[in-house]
Amino acid sequence: MAEAEAKDLFQKANKKAEQKGWFGSRKYDEAAELYERAANQFKIAKAWADAGDSFMKAAEMYTKENEIDDSSQAYISASKCYKKTKPESAVAALEKAVAILIQKGRFHAAAGHQKDIANTYETELLDFEKAMASYEIAAEWYSSEDSNALANSCLLKVATFAAQLGYFDKAIQIFENVASGSIDNQLTKWSIKDYFFKAGLCYFAANDQIGASKALERYQEMDPSFSNTRECKLLINISNDVAEQDSDSFTNHVAEFDQLTQLDSWKTSLLLKTKKLLTDSENDLFSDQKKIWKTPKKLVLHILPHTHNDLGWNLTFEEYYQQYVRDAMRNSVIELYKNPKRRMTWGDSPYIEMWLSFEGHLPNNILSDPKLAKITWLQLLTSVINNGQFEFAGLEYSSPDEFLSTLYSQFTNMDVGRRYLSSSFNLTSRVGWHIDNFGHSQTTPLLLQANGINKLLLGRMSFRKEQILKASGGYQFNWNSLFNSSSIFSHYLSIHYGYPARSFDFDRQLACNPKHLIKLLNNFAISQVPLYPSHGQILVMMGDDFRFVYAKRAYDCLDSIIDLSNSNTIPAFGSGDSQISIRYSTVSEYMASVTEYFEKNPDLRSKLPDVNGDLGQYNDIPLENYWTGIYSTRPFLKFYIRKAERLLRQSEASLAFSKLSYILSSHKNSLNMDLIHPNNQSISHSHIFQTLEDRLESSRKQLSITLHHDAITGTCTPGTYQDYISRLEDSINTSTSVLINSTNLIITKDLPENSVSFIQQVHEADSFDDEIEGKKGESNGSFYIDSSLCNDSDCKMISLMALNYADISKASKLISLKLHTNKIEVIDSTTNKSVPLQVEYLLDELYHPKPIQNLKNDFNKPQNNGIYNFLFVAENIPPLSYKKYYLKHSTTAKTQNVEIKPVDIYNSEANLYLSSNSSFNNISISIDHFNLGQIILNTFDHKVAYEQRYYLVSKFRGSGAYLFHSNIQMYIMIFFYIITSLVSGMILHSYTSNTSFFKYAFGYYINQNSMYVDSSLMSPNVHLQKHSIYTQYDKKNLNSRLSKLSHFIKPIFWLTFVLLIGGLLGIVICLVILQLIPDDLISSWSNNQSIASLIIPFLAFGYYI
Repeated sequence: MAEAEAKDLFQKANKKAEQKGWFGSRKYDEAAELYERAANQFKIAKAWADAGDSFMKAAEMYTKENEIDDSSQAYISASKCYKKTKPESAVAALEKAVAILIQKGRFHAAAGHQKDIANTYETELLDFEKAMASYEIAAEWYSSEDSNALANSCLLKVATFAAQLGYFDKAIQIFENVASGSIDNQLTKWSIKDYFFKAGLCYFAANDQIGASKALERYQEMDPSFSNTRECKLLINISNDVAEQDSDSFTNHVAEFDQLTQLDSWKTSLLLKTKKLLTDSENDLFSDQKKIWKTPKKLVLHILPHTHNDLGWNLTFEEYYQQYVRDAMRNSVIELYKNPKRRMTWGDSPYIEMWLSFEGHLPNNILSDPKLAKITWLQLLTSVINNGQFEFAGLEYSSPDEFLSTLYSQFTNMDVGRRYLSSSFNLTSRVGWHIDNFGHSQTTPLLLQANGINKLLLGRMSFRKEQILKASGGYQFNWNSLFNSSSIFSHYLSIHYGYPARSFDFDRQLACNPKHLIKLLNNFAISQVPLYPSHGQILVMMGDDFRFVYAKRAYDCLDSIIDLSNSNTIPAFGSGDSQISIRYSTVSEYMASVTEYFEKNPDLRSKLPDVNGDLGQYNDIPLENYWTGIYSTRPFLKFYIRKAERLLRQSEASLAFSKLSYILSSHKNSLNMDLIHPNNQSISHSHIFQTLEDRLESSRKQLSITLHHDAITGTCTPGTYQDYISRLEDSINTSTSVLINSTNLIITKDLPENSVSFIQQVHEADSFDDEIEGKKGESNGSFYIDSSLCNDSDCKMISLMALNYADISKASKLISLKLHTNKIEVIDSTTNKSVPLQVEYLLDELYHPKPIQNLKNDFNKPQNNGIYNFLFVAENIPPLSYKKYYLKHSTTAKTQNVEIKPVDIYNSEANLYLSSNSSFNNISISIDHFNLGQIILNTFDHKVAYEQRYYLVSKFRGSGAYLFHSNIQMYIMIFFYIITSLVSGMILHSYTSNTSFFKYAFGYYINQNSMYVDSSLMSPNVHLQKHSIYTQYDKKNLNSRLSKLSHFIKPIFWLTFVLLIGGLLGIVICLVILQLIPDDLISSWSNNQSIASLIIPFLAFGYYI
């Protein structure tokens, strides 16, 4: 609707532009207005390219009318629209706007837009030479307006690019000039050490040892405090190491510095250049691996369409299916079926299983041919799978978090996924798919190799390791585990698993410009060459979270790009030996191309770098952004997953033993493995076992879903969290049912029918009471026995089974019983003797015996839970077996033999005993009383200090489920709220009372619906852009002054500048004040999670003053 209206307005504007008025004049002003209206409608329709074209037409009309201010604004609006789809056009439009601003003498505004041009070159077009030149121009214009801070920020960008491009002299000159100008400035003096440090690194990277030595002396003379900084000491050490050609010492000094002050990618790259001047060693911290790779003559771009579908995150699993996945699956399969060249890679299986269970048997009713329309969705999917167009990547049923999931649970997850692919599609997979996992564990190569996977795609690792690999061209490597000598060929994604540029997001972009997109692919390919070996096979991930809902739009545009690359109309693209070719691929097809190259070049295959150990902890930028929040967020969810996992292991073992027990008893205790086959079992037992197996598989699937990297980590929303808890409850109840039934089969195989009655409870020895964090998932740590079975007068013979099915060694477990009587004793069946009991009264918070009340047991059913708690240790339970205990009535009442009372904990030294071997018991832990927060670990003759930090949790910082940040960021946000509230209050007061604030700040005052300009406050060269602020205005009083106003925005810039400078000083003051306020007061306010208590008082104060 909006797009149709826009086109209509555009046509009217064209006619109006050509229409002549009186005496041959043109109606350019009316045409310009229509073009702008058309542009705004195009923006509503998200037709960004058309909107940009309309604004460009409007700018032309304004130019012809000599309304150059309006023309400039139209060019700026056009640039904003073009930036979303056509960055080159965005730059061209901004350049025209900048030319007008320069003509008008508005250098400050021109500099800002020139900076935007530089940013587009840097981030979108990846042309760093032009980005550097644009930043340099912006810096000159800022300097002409005495905006030195903004000029310096642009110059620092210039220096950064200059060093990257090898113009070290230019970079050094800029860093030194900015540092020299900052020495006498108290607000920027703190940055001088960084400027000196960067300049020094440039000297070393330029192989100018003499210049570096002289510069170090000069820097220390300019700023004596620089001598005591870690940066200065590192530069001095590097200078000595370079002079002595000592690469080992260089590596040690850099590594020591990086441990406390992490090096960013730019500094790391310069240090690598310096390292290359020292040695050609390949085994140090900074490897020169890159030099063995030659630049390939031909590049092959493998377009890999995919959609990453999390099994719950902001929405639940079912909600994601309904809103995105169902349509993405249907549309993708249809588009794949239409064109056999197209491809799709899919990660997790549960969505496929759900979709096929709902719609797999239904005809598609979409394909135009009536016969094809009758093909079911399952048949369509099977067809594209058999054609190699649709590929399941990885064997996992869900994509797990590698650090929080146990090895057993990951094997279970892998087994479930393998069985599903095999039974449903007769498929397997040889390539791992870990593109969104939050770091990667060293057990992963072991796990994947054990399951037949020999290639792996990785998406996230710690920033420091990523930068080391990047600098050495080592984003393809052999990842070695420290367990079992496992190794797997791994490909690390150089960028996020999303699109190479936003223009390829066809679920968000309506336009398709193949020429522009193929240029972006060309730039992306060139950027990838230095990061990988010289095979020339470039992987282009074409997808993101929950994409390909609009699969037709995506595949049609990708087809046009591939067709254009093969048309021989673009010199760089084609099938020639020195050209770039583009093709669709799945992840296995890409890996096959790389493997083929290395098979032809085995000497290069042997030179792939080896990476050992973990690829974590994950952080995506070189700041304090470690994703460690995931290890403590939603602790109950993590506990519940472990509980479900333990019960699943016990149930699997119990079912296996029940099968074996039945076979042995049925065939006179002779063990013949052929007899275990279901065909050799009786029909009744075969049906029972198969039913229990199906239940266990359902339990495994529910557990596997909760192992997902957005589930076990706790990064999901509350609604999704409750959904995960429900799934775990289902898994626990199902596993418990299997455990009870399989144990029943074992016990009753030699007993008369109905001679044994089961209490339908399973108690975990590792459980505990009073779990919180939500209403669901409450856990009871004791086995409850009803008063009808055991009371003061009688206690029926009750058999307790302590299971140890999941362990291969003897075990002892603490057993807890809740009873209504204390007249009992527990008999060990192996010795026929009573076991020692610990008796506790169930007490309330005031240490009084609890009244009998309804609580919840493991199955969330109300029960009368008794008033006595008996504990005993089931000792030496045989491995892979169980041990029986009998509960019977006793004439002697047991009394409480444990004292429950509060215990004071003091900060005293503790001893840590690791084993019975005395050589390991020389470890003690103490507190450093002179440095609060530090713990000293004393071992043998060494002392190791562990520092603890206190983090204030608040919504004013980025800390949360993912990250931990320092308090400084919260304080900055507090100051931001304060200063914003003060200024807002002042402006609000001025607006409502017509006082002089607006008058002196902006040069006009408001009276009812008219706006008047106070000419006495305006300089002759200040002008106001022609536009209406209110719907009605007094033209008679205003028109005579409009032509004098061109810098309406200038006072706002001055106000902003003052706020920025004042902001830096205000933050310092704020930090000092907040350090003096007691932590409990700040914590109480912060945890209140309300900014009203901060904003309202300062807003009122600003209004008052």
